[in-house]
Amino acid sequence: MHLYNSSRLRLEKALLYSMDGGGSFESIDIDIDNILFIKPLEHLRALHPLKKYGRVKLAVPGYTLIGHIQHSKNGHWREKLDAFPKLLNLAKAFITINESKIRQKASYVIINKKHIIVAKEYVNSSSIQYCS
Repeated sequence: MHLYNSSRLRLEKALLYSMDGGGSFESIDIDIDNILFIKPLEHLRALHPLKKYGRVKLAVPGYTLIGHIQHSKNGHWREKLDAFPKLLNLAKAFITINESKIRQKASYVIINKKHIIVAKEYVNSSSIQYCS
């Protein structure tokens, strides 16, 4: 993933969910404003052990995402919603398609904050069923 100006993004090997649909791409240049969220197909990343994280539930058009937002030890995950850049990393994510209730898991997804409708702390400790 390469951000080459404030509104364009070059993705490589990613599953893209956008306002216009989406799909799996080896390489694509896209306007950031059209992105709902991105599920990278490579480069798995672990949570940083020296930072705190908040488990959150986010709603974007057509999808619900649950996962971890990292933040500083003295901060709160909500601060990440207002901070630059436009994109937000959500680690250990579960993605649910609202219409069909089909769920899938991702090591992390990258969400366009512009399309977040609802963001709240997620405290349900029951296990989540998903499709790979």
